[in-house]
Amino acid sequence: MDLVQRAGGDWSQALYTLYTMNPMAGIIDAVQRTLLMSKPPDPNAILPGLIVVAVTLPLSYLFFKRAEAYFADVV
Repeated sequence: MDLVQRAGGDWSQALYTLYTMNPMAGIIDAVQRTLLMSKPPDPNAILPGLIVVAVTLPLSYLFFKRAEAYFADVV
């Protein structure tokens, strides 16, 4: 059992999944694996972040377009 699993206890897998939902976590993991370990990037570490981006980017764009007209009034 490695340090990550011991540190998180029973919650380690759930915490790791939550961590990988950050889009930068997959990119950082890929760079570390490539440069420090000479391994290819792990698609399983990148996939949750890509899903989060694919869902939130269109929603954020729609929200921005709807609120754009009121920005000048607020500022």
